[in-house]
Amino acid sequence: MLRVDHLCLAHVPQLRPLSFELGAGQLLTVVGPSGSGKTSLVKVLCGFQAPRAGHVHLGDQNLLGLTPDQLIGRYLAVVPAGRTIFPRLSGLDNLLMGGMSLRRHERMRRLSEVLQLIPKLLAWQDQIADTLSGGEGQWLVVGRALMSHARVVILDDVSVGLSRLARDEFLALLKQLKQQSYAILMTESDAAWLAEVEDQRLLLTTSSETALLKRM
Repeated sequence: MLRVDHLCLAHVPQLRPLSFELGAGQLLTVVGPSGSGKTSLVKVLCGFQAPRAGHVHLGDQNLLGLTPDQLIGRYLAVVPAGRTIFPRLSGLDNLLMGGMSLRRHERMRRLSEVLQLIPKLLAWQDQIADTLSGGEGQWLVVGRALMSHARVVILDDVSVGLSRLARDEFLALLKQLKQQSYAILMTESDAAWLAEVEDQRLLLTTSSETALLKRM
């Protein structure tokens, strides 16, 4: 599904070229300390930064050179780092913003599917997003990203603000997404909590070393 070949990140020139493949129903964690290149990788995949070299394909589609507007929603469902809700909109309106590229009947059908995946969102539909806690807001951002028909999900430091219980709930969601053949890429500083669901782990270090580990 997603194939990255010899990708050189312009903003992390010391990092060795990155190569990996992520198939349907698989989860790849990109793990490393601050400054190791995790967020730069996400920005390149999403079209916010250009790489120095390399290739990124989704199936036969070359993703490099496409703008974020062309990539996000159509090819990629993205949950960026930080609190990225629309604070003055209701929970429901935040979700619907994620499906703006869909026709109305498709958007409502997708909303129903997302609410089945994340039932807790039902309780926040009428609540102003800015009144949600950090963890609740994170769930809302995830739901909004899933409103598109994109089959590749990118989650950048999504565990920030999640309690231990919320992490367990999030693991259950990841298992459902894998069962539905989503390809998932997650960046984390510490991915120990994802060990039971990850299929591959890409280790980045500030010393330029990389390693790709595959679960058997």
